[in-house]
Amino acid sequence: PPTQPADVNAHIGGTIKGITAKLDYIAAQGFNAIMLTPVYEGKAYHGYHITDYDKVDPLFGDWNDFDNLVKEVHKRGMKIICDFVPNHCHIDNKIFKNCQLPKGSHHPWFLYDKAKKDYVTFLGCPDLPKFDLYNRAAADFMINVAKILALKNIDGIRIDHAIGVPFDFLRELRCAVK
Repeated sequence: PPTQPADVNAHIGGTIKGITAKLDYIAAQGFNAIMLTPVYEGKAYHGYHITDYDKVDPLFGDWNDFDNLVKEVHKRGMKIICDFVPNHCHIDNKIFKNCQLPKGSHHPWFLYDKAKKDYVTFLGCPDLPKFDLYNRAAADFMINVAKILALKNIDGIRIDHAIGVPFDFLRELRCAVK
């Protein structure tokens, strides 16, 4: 049976260039689409602990590698779907770090538990503060992140933990990326 690595955040898996190199094999198996976990810079190999929405995690590659992958996927008549995480970020994300500063401008972008006098976390994970997507600025920011991804000519996004995202946000997101 497979064993867990000693470091649960150790890089497991490949790179964007590695996927690109295997596209002929993937297509030959009869697949017509691929789905990527989040590619943004983050603190965990799986991509869900995002620290920077402007950068691809260097473990995966860079935006040029991503753009080439999209082009090569489409060249083979396949689709590409990207996982999108509007719920939370990692505590080392510059947006969250800003909210912790005195009078930090991003403070209202996050949810807080007034009784505990602390930020609300995603599924109880202390490293993952939850965005307040009812906050107009936070919602606009996350929608813009998705629009940038859509402008890279991807074919779809999958919303991570969609049950935790306000329906109004999802409606706005859908309209924005269409």
